[in-house]
Amino acid sequence: MRTWGKYLEDRTLHFWAKTKNEELTNPGLTALRIVRIEDVSQAVFSGTSSKNDLVKIQENIKKLEEFKSINSRFNDQNLELIKAKFDAQKSGNDTLLSQLKKDSDNLMRRKYLYAINFAMNNKDSEIAPYIALSEIYNAKVTFLDTIYNALSNNIANSKYGLQLEEFIQERKKEDSIK
Repeated sequence: MRTWGKYLEDRTLHFWAKTKNEELTNPGLTALRIVRIEDVSQAVFSGTSSKNDLVKIQENIKKLEEFKSINSRFNDQNLELIKAKFDAQKSGNDTLLSQLKKDSDNLMRRKYLYAINFAMNNKDSEIAPYIALSEIYNAKVTFLDTIYNALSNNIANSKYGLQLEEFIQERKKEDSIK
């Protein structure tokens, strides 16, 4: 399970791991007992009345895998920078530490820009609002708004399109209070 920041504390995004290696951990959370195991295929595929719907789902999965493939490179680079910063801090190398902080900030900007561009290039797919909500929810609201406004009506009215719209409105409300 993975949650979408403070906005979706009460909502949880569930996902499917095809292999054991794709499973994600939940640091600090441990299952002590299994209450039930249930096949959710019916619920997942409810509303997929045609072969076109299943093809669309497969296309979205392929796009998500493409996104995650590139995004994992950013995550790997970030882990390398974290290790390097730790080592620089441990050795007291403030000059290197300062440079690594700049490199880390630059990497995060590139990661966010990649996610925004990916969403914009896939604005006719449910993947666009999903990525905005799951990967860049804490980006400037203008970026999220740009993604939302680029969505086709069909996608804007999809599950994630509607959640993105609601999230943007809440962010705007929070920003106006600050």
